[in-house]
Amino acid sequence: MIKNNGYFYLGLIALCLYGPLLLSFLSSFINLQFISPRYMRDVSQVKNIIVFASAILGFTLLLMKYQEVSALFKNRIIANITLILSFLYACLMITGAGLVMFLDATFGSHKDYIYQEHTLNDRTFYVYTADPVLLAKRIIMCI
Repeated sequence: MIKNNGYFYLGLIALCLYGPLLLSFLSSFINLQFISPRYMRDVSQVKNIIVFASAILGFTLLLMKYQEVSALFKNRIIANITLILSFLYACLMITGAGLVMFLDATFGSHKDYIYQEHTLNDRTFYVYTADPVLLAKRIIMCI
């Protein structure tokens, strides 16, 4: 049996915490729009939930397996700085992802109104409509 699972936990923590960061950098460079903007909005809502769950999982693993992961580093100062920065990043990520999910659920506009799709002669046209009056009404109703 493997005596030290620290490398496995370190890899899993790095994947959970820094994987979404890498995904956001890569998606900004690649900028793929699959199927339709409406579908991509649905995908982004699911992606936000996955990022939030990943941050919670990474933070929990970091708390539970702190000793095993810190034993992997030879220099204690580097180990403590790395793990403390990872704790702070995980807290920031949980707060940010939770805030994004909350604000999207609270102030998100109706998808049928914003993203309209029309087909004409076997070509699909995507129309993005923004109504600032509707947004102002929703903000006022929440205050």
